[in-house]
Amino acid sequence: YVGPESFLIEGTVYENLIYGLESKPSDHEIDQAILDWECQFIYDFPNRLNHFITEQGQGLSAGQKQRLSLARALLRKPKALILDEATANLDTDTEIRLVNTLLRLKGKFTLIAVTHRMELQRMSDQLIHLKKS
Repeated sequence: YVGPESFLIEGTVYENLIYGLESKPSDHEIDQAILDWECQFIYDFPNRLNHFITEQGQGLSAGQKQRLSLARALLRKPKALILDEATANLDTDTEIRLVNTLLRLKGKFTLIAVTHRMELQRMSDQLIHLKKS
């Protein structure tokens, strides 16, 4: 599950990426997740993956927090993934690149996306519109 409010722990970027994983991913898997989920901003930090962040992600934008949460979720190699406004804090260009990554991974897991954003909607096999009653 990745929602509009990103879940982070107090610790390094690396600790946040592997939080909750049953086994440690390879360096290649970490690098691929960083690339796939537009987390290259990590390389701008002096300590890169060892950069310390607070539980609130102080010093990170809302979009950066969401991308870290997406990378962590996909490192789990889920059978199902629920995205609840998980791209709400991203600019359109970044969202398009992330949707293209999801399209490339299509068929590897079930994806349920709750969104108002058109980019995520365009990749759906089935679209359900909810209306106020």
